Amino acid sequence: MTSGISATSLSQLTPLNTSTLSKVSVDPSSLQQAVDVPFNNPPATAADSVYANVVVNGKTVATLYNSGTLSVPTQAINSQIQNLPTVQDNTLTGPDAARARAAAIAQTLGGTVVEAQTAQTQQQWLSSDYAKESQQIVQSHSANSATLLQAQLLGQSA
Repeated sequence: MTSGISATSLSQLTPLNTSTLSKVSVDPSSLQQAVDVPFNNPPATAADSVYANVVVNGKTVATLYNSGTLSVPTQAINSQIQNLPTVQDNTLTGPDAARARAAAIAQTLGGTVVEAQTAQTQQQWLSSDYAKESQQIVQSHSANSATLLQAQLLGQSA
């Protein structure tokens, strides 16, 4: 199944009338919050799905979940880790992602990784309902992004 705009239907597109659009004011901090959402919103069952904690000087500086998401207690810590390749790589999922991210964060912040009793293997996580739902969401977002990119590229070439 393909989605998007085909080159043959380009002639059917009409220009967007921007005069009818309203200006919207956006607080830059809300944009940052939107970017941080995948990393700072643990799953609803967070207590049961913790993969590991990164500990520095006896304090937890990051909690990683079996899904591969993570949460940090402060913006200062977030700013130190947000550009790490494993944190930025949204193709990593599940415990494999949690393991890689925890190791990178621990190395960057000079801490240690403390694996939780609730840590799962990649195989266990992939068979969970949460993993299946997460993968469907990622596939849906990817399809929507591809469609938007196609439309933008077609619009630029017109």
